[in-house]
Amino acid sequence: MNETNLTERIARLEKIIEEMQSCITTKEFQVADEDRKIRAWLHIFEDDPMLSLIDKDEKIRATLSIADDNPFLAFYDKELIPRAILSIWQNNPMLTLLDKDSKCCASLSISEGEPRLTLLDKDSKRCASLSISEGEPRLALFDKEGYDTLAYQKWIAKWIAK
Repeated sequence: MNETNLTERIARLEKIIEEMQSCITTKEFQVADEDRKIRAWLHIFEDDPMLSLIDKDEKIRATLSIADDNPFLAFYDKELIPRAILSIWQNNPMLTLLDKDSKCCASLSISEGEPRLTLLDKDSKRCASLSISEGEPRLALFDKEGYDTLAYQKWIAKWIAK
């Protein structure tokens, strides 16, 4: 190896070292506490980036990721069951609250610029909905068959009034 090749190689290595001081490129990055327990984990999961935050008992308690091009932040209880998910779905924000069986109990969303709060029963059937539609507030209460009982009562009242 001649002196020119060696000088060029050293220059390339110095450039690489300089770049490494401001940027680290890796497939996985873990942060550990003083007890060497992993507390944060940045990695690729199924071709999407994921940041997991881990408690002192080494359980994942929160995850920030992207699924199907939709970002989400999920919070898990001590049994690792997802209990709350904040997401952007089809370009609309949504907050979903889940029970201990991971069934949706409530959701708050904005669709086409208008908010909606939906409450569901233990079987994930819609029970109540509060929303704004075309600038007007709307409250819906649903029976076991899924019919909006308030809308039905309103229709009956209008029919009787005729």
